[in-house]
Amino acid sequence: MILQPVIRERARAVQLEEKTGKVTPGERMGRYGNAGAIVAVGPRQELVELIERKLFDRGCLVAIVESEEVARVLESIGMIALLAMEPEIALPADDKEAAAQVINLLEQDGILLAGDLAGGEGI
Repeated sequence: MILQPVIRERARAVQLEEKTGKVTPGERMGRYGNAGAIVAVGPRQELVELIERKLFDRGCLVAIVESEEVARVLESIGMIALLAMEPEIALPADDKEAAAQVINLLEQDGILLAGDLAGGEGI
């Protein structure tokens, strides 16, 4: 009961810097922990849903899409679009291993902040 007024006072004390102009990719990365990307995972529905869950739980902006055109739009605004296209690399048959590999590749490519930096857990 006592915490609520304290929280309100802290919120009032915070001075928000007024920014103008277009939101930059760096600002999006700082807020959500990811850059825009299209991730082709093939027609493996359970894998797509597992990757979406893992990325979402890390605070990433992520969506499953069925159209490459929609995926490109989402990528351009800083989201990760999961697409049921065949991936360029072979993924393990086990969904958990495949999801871990995809997330590792996203980290290596700089699309995701490292798990500990993004405040999320690895797989």
